Amino acid sequence: FTVLPDKQYRFRLVGAQGLFAYRVSIAGHKLKVFAMDGTLVKPREVDFIIIHSGERYDFLLETKTEDEISYGNNSFPIWGRTLETSIPEAHYAEAILYYETSVEDSEPDSTEYEEIFNSYTSDDERCTSDYNCSALNCPFKNYPSSFYINCIHVHQLELLFPLEESELPDVEVDDPVILNFAFGGSGAAASINARTFVSPSSPLAVLNNSGLADIEGKEFCANLNVSSECDNTNPVRPGCMCTHVQNIPYNRSIQMVFSAIGPDLDPGEAANF
Repeated sequence: FTVLPDKQYRFRLVGAQGLFAYRVSIAGHKLKVFAMDGTLVKPREVDFIIIHSGERYDFLLETKTEDEISYGNNSFPIWGRTLETSIPEAHYAEAILYYETSVEDSEPDSTEYEEIFNSYTSDDERCTSDYNCSALNCPFKNYPSSFYINCIHVHQLELLFPLEESELPDVEVDDPVILNFAFGGSGAAASINARTFVSPSSPLAVLNNSGLADIEGKEFCANLNVSSECDNTNPVRPGCMCTHVQNIPYNRSIQMVFSAIGPDLDPGEAANF
């Protein structure tokens, strides 16, 4: 990405990945987030943006002045790495922010990339006891204290233009329906509320009441609100591989909460996030 000194650029970060959340940062720069999924929020300056599949974040990047740039070293790594704590297991996406200055220079080629990345403190090492970093959109309450990263959660962002009460729907809602999406570890299948979906033996839409009742008793997931019955110790055991059906009442406003906070999250606990 080529930029000019002493300018402001708008970036849109899109979570087009299919699986992992990425922690995105730009060496030597802050990211001023001002929109999430197209909704304008009061600007919040952070070191990292954690982006999950399907999310969008808009941020402003204020570039350095020519005086702040060390000539011959005007390329800055852009890091995106997944959240595994073990470095060998982490996945990386990398790019370069290149400053075009009045000094005659050329964009780096691929033979220089490794040298550029090695010349900067990695995104893991930039956060210290003297400088605590900030990360937006953590999928957990806090980083361990040894990481020196403070979490800013989405619910802490404020709308740039708050909604009037008259714009909000005037409805009563029941307890929320919480669907927690997860992968149950290496090689395990995807799950929702720790249940892995298995298609029913017959299409539900064509069954009569007795046929539906028969399948419900034999194939539907049971005790959906008790995640301890299906946890990561054995995510594919028979009782946890079932036809996952969520019953909802007629003529009601349903609050649904989608989360991705690990395979063992209790649905009741998810309401606290």
